Amino acid sequence: MASTTQEISVYIDWQFDIEAPDNKELFLEAVKEYQHEVSSEMPWPMKIYQRTIRTSLEKKLGVNQLTVVYEYSVEQASGDWVDHEAQITIENRHGVTYGDILFALHHKTDGKLRNQDIMAIEGFEVTQSGENGSHPSYFVFFGS
Repeated sequence: MASTTQEISVYIDWQFDIEAPDNKELFLEAVKEYQHEVSSEMPWPMKIYQRTIRTSLEKKLGVNQLTVVYEYSVEQASGDWVDHEAQITIENRHGVTYGDILFALHHKTDGKLRNQDIMAIEGFEVTQSGENGSHPSYFVFFGS
């Protein structure tokens, strides 16, 4: 991944409230099945558009390790919602894929993304470029 890439546009349908397999291959199959269900519920023109904008889960980002920074909200006793930020590190010696990122966000966030009204991953913004031997860091944007 070139250090000059500041934003990555993607579109990956997924809801983090869904129970999903702990095995990555079975998880990716479940994601593809979910995406098929989403498409089947849409009217024809939107269905085609949805399929064309969807990012391949097998697509590699060009790095073997990265950190993903994400936000989540917690409802307080007062009824107010407080925003929090956390991060996870993802590794794949064969190159990190978007499927790796989705799998890690679903399974390594300790349930923090449940009940967050997330319907998709819509992009990433570089927070650390990965120069000088460090691995890059990206902030993830969720869509609802």
